[in-house]
Amino acid sequence: MEVGFGMGEHFADLITNNPNSLFIGVEVYLNGVANLLKMVKEKLVTNFLLWPDDLDLMLNELPDNLLDGIYILFPDPWPKRRYQKRRIINQVRLDIFKQKLKLGGFINFASDIEDYFKEVKNLFSQGQEITINNDDFSQAFDTNYKPTKYHQKALLEGREVQFLQACKVNFKIKLIKSNTENLAEVIKYSVGMPTTEKIKKVLEFYNNEGKLIGVFDQTELVGCLGYQVVNNAIIIQHISVLPTYRNKKVATLLINRLKVNFSDKTIIAETDNEALGFYKKLKFICKSIESQWGNRYQCTFKAKNTGN
Repeated sequence: MEVGFGMGEHFADLITNNPNSLFIGVEVYLNGVANLLKMVKEKLVTNFLLWPDDLDLMLNELPDNLLDGIYILFPDPWPKRRYQKRRIINQVRLDIFKQKLKLGGFINFASDIEDYFKEVKNLFSQGQEITINNDDFSQAFDTNYKPTKYHQKALLEGREVQFLQACKVNFKIKLIKSNTENLAEVIKYSVGMPTTEKIKKVLEFYNNEGKLIGVFDQTELVGCLGYQVVNNAIIIQHISVLPTYRNKKVATLLINRLKVNFSDKTIIAETDNEALGFYKKLKFICKSIESQWGNRYQCTFKAKNTGN
């Protein structure tokens, strides 16, 4: 489904290049609908349905777990603050989108408005049954993507275009306590494979001082992140993920949740070569530090509004 397909260039490409898939196009402006129909008339394509009206009048009527993906490209940013509640992506609609997507289904979003992109990125980063797939926001999510009219207009006017792709997952993320079931088993898979005695000390630390957030696949804890709040900084103590979940971006979910929860603080992690690339992908600045444990790095993510 494409929400707000504008003049229809991207939607026309989708239905033409994917003849065995059925697409739903939503556009409230009739000029855009007419232009789309004109573009596809000669191609004799029939694998699409159109809704030339308000999205909210049909969204709840769609069956749950129906959609393979949702495209929302360059939606109206409603720049005036009093109108920003009209933006197409908000928490309420995101919750409905997740219901309508199949497990593994995607939301592809593009915008040239920095504060809107940041707002949507924060929504996608909150870790409830959705995770961001891409690390480089300057690259389109599809190699066959062709810039739309609004994309080209943004470039001509000197605005940066950014892309997000999020995926529906089973995971939920929340604060946990040191007595959470299976926590010791998850911590066992921290970098360095801590001993039983070390795990015991770690749990005592979180019982007294540190904080923990965990990722759950339904009711099973599959990953956790421990941290301390020290003045204006968040110090990451460890990240642990069960081996069978390491290719499912669980660690990225945890870091993104930390960024959202502490958007006004600097996040600091000490790591080794094994995890260095992971932190760099998440926009941490890493520098080599002296350590009795060999090559170590301090990686720092500074919030834009900390002033540090």
